[in-house]
Amino acid sequence: MEKIIVINDDSKESMHAAEYAFHLACLYHKHIILANLVSAERSILNQVARSKAVPAGFELILGDEESQETVSDHLNCLKTESGFHPEIKTLDASKFGEREMIAYVNSHRVWMIVRGLAAESEIRSDGMRINMQSLLNRILCPIMLVPEIAPVKKIERMVYLADLRYAQIPVINYLAKWRIENQSVIIAHIRVKGLPELEKSYANDLFSKVLARQVACKNLFFSHLHANRFSDAIDTVIHGMEGNMLVCENHSYHFKQILGSMVTTKVPGYISVPVLVFPY
Repeated sequence: MEKIIVINDDSKESMHAAEYAFHLACLYHKHIILANLVSAERSILNQVARSKAVPAGFELILGDEESQETVSDHLNCLKTESGFHPEIKTLDASKFGEREMIAYVNSHRVWMIVRGLAAESEIRSDGMRINMQSLLNRILCPIMLVPEIAPVKKIERMVYLADLRYAQIPVINYLAKWRIENQSVIIAHIRVKGLPELEKSYANDLFSKVLARQVACKNLFFSHLHANRFSDAIDTVIHGMEGNMLVCENHSYHFKQILGSMVTTKVPGYISVPVLVFPY
């Protein structure tokens, strides 16, 4: 069975991302591998350090069970509504470099990698041992980046951000496999900077007579976005169209507008839903 790898760096963002991955695993019948970038010994030391970093006048009281709970323990205790409970395995990746992680991902039927991100903070490079951008450049599966403010909920509208002239059929077909019940895939056309805007009737014909006929996807829709600022377009997608997952491609036209370099830039505060990044 295919697996979801959760990058666990012993942070609250990783815990949230793991819960999100658990929700996906239950829906799509996948197993979970927790790739622990922090050794068990270091994790205990980090926990002790956090417990001491309490403001003066406050006392942190942790029960024995709470203080020793791991992400794996937490996931195994979560309830599932689908009846399927994913198998949770751990991988000691504390000594992994990029080469080891890439080799592991490409040889273990990995469906997706899930990574938690803190809102408005730098995307960490995991001690520069595993650069997420370098990982994305050389793996075969997509990476889902989950902001800590993204609610854990069923994905109902997947919004693929692309200039319609360069939309990739393999991406749309991949998203079609996510469909459960009435989920929809929306191609949101955002013009590539420097290119002329698509005339409305031509864009509709390009979608309905060319693109839609080449993909095996029901509930596929098209939206022609017009916005002076990219952030306004994303706001329209998330709040106006109620999109609860953004989709883009590595090194494609809108990738840097959404996430910059994935390593040195900040996660924009207006992104409150997961972002699925395809390696191609």
